[in-house]
Amino acid sequence: MRNLLPPELGTKVRFELAAEPGSQVIVAGTFNEYKFAVNGVWLIEPKCPEWATSGFGFLNNVVHV
Repeated sequence: MRNLLPPELGTKVRFELAAEPGSQVIVAGTFNEYKFAVNGVWLIEPKCPEWATSGFGFLNNVVHV
């Protein structure tokens, strides 16, 4: 779930992903595209309604900030 913070706090985005306790979760991305890695496995956020293909044929989630 992405929670945009109030404008008075600046342009910040909070990323959340449900994972098993003890999992290693990483969020990576450039500009408005992002993706999660959970225990070394790359995943797109299932609740995100917008995605784009990378230059390598993989899917990335999209968030507009």
